[in-house]
Amino acid sequence: GMSTDSLPEILDGIAQEAMFERFIVGKAREIMAYPVFVFHMAMALFLFLSVLFMPVFREIYSIMPMHGKAIPVVTDISLRIGGFVQGHWPVFVGIQMILLFATFWLWSGSLRAHRAMVGLVDRLPGTRNITRVLDAARICSMWRLFLGRGLPMQDALRSAALVVQSLVSNSAMKASLYCEPT
Repeated sequence: GMSTDSLPEILDGIAQEAMFERFIVGKAREIMAYPVFVFHMAMALFLFLSVLFMPVFREIYSIMPMHGKAIPVVTDISLRIGGFVQGHWPVFVGIQMILLFATFWLWSGSLRAHRAMVGLVDRLPGTRNITRVLDAARICSMWRLFLGRGLPMQDALRSAALVVQSLVSNSAMKASLYCEPT
């Protein structure tokens, strides 16, 4: 960029691409906020109920077989799961805390959290390969700028490839840039 006096234009293009990506990730955060909140609340409520109330229900249902009545299958499974959780509640609270910490970290906006969020967005149903699409748009945009400023094609592509984030796109770019012509 400096050799062709196009650095401001190139940096502007990179900034625009970064702003678009931040917009997409911000929207994904907004979309995922409520389900993530509900998940954490449901898990906390399940832990609370399993530890405090399941023993009472287990005691109530334990007398049913003595009176010749079978415990319904779903109830029996719920009581067994609740008993397991009650017996291992510190582990489940620890898992909840780790998941809560990870959630706050993902929403923190740090560069690593942003990259992790982009990776998560890429794996969500309906958003598959979004980072590859963003990478393709970023590469084309940068390549256009570099070629427009007279940079040789191979150098322009190599420079544009530096903004690739997806591991799949990155591997493909490296393979195409460094393969020997036949």
